[in-house]
Amino acid sequence: PDKKYEMSEWCELPLTLDSDSVESGLLMANVMYEDLTVLNAVSWQSWTAVNGDGLMELVDGELVTYKRYYAFKQFSSAIRPGMKRVGVMDSLEESELLTTAFTDGKTTVIVIVNDTGTAKNVKLFGRWSDEKITVTDAARNCETIYDGSFQKQLNIPAGSIITIELG
Repeated sequence: PDKKYEMSEWCELPLTLDSDSVESGLLMANVMYEDLTVLNAVSWQSWTAVNGDGLMELVDGELVTYKRYYAFKQFSSAIRPGMKRVGVMDSLEESELLTTAFTDGKTTVIVIVNDTGTAKNVKLFGRWSDEKITVTDAARNCETIYDGSFQKQLNIPAGSIITIELG
């Protein structure tokens, strides 16, 4: 109980998925979710950042960014140093969504992974004023799909990673 767990070396071995597929990004997001929630890791990083099974690769002198990078970014762009993981009270377990949340007391960040083949509707509760939602899926790479006042009803697309920033 007095030891901190720091995830430090993730790499998909053997490489069974196309590095640029959303399935590959979802696999990475599932591992990140487990490390950050089940194992309560205090940090997370990718072991191989630039190569064929990493987050990016040099192809003909150009840097190609894979879906894994955007899956990683769904967590790292909003969860800031010093934020603490908080519990999520919901019925999301029944919907097969992986959900984790972090807060610094002012901003709360919720990351939802939907690796099912079906879109899911969720309802958020709370007294929030602002909400920003980004998504990574087969067609989008950390794209902001909403930035405005708090809305309770959300649709989580099939095969996606959603980050919700509430303030």
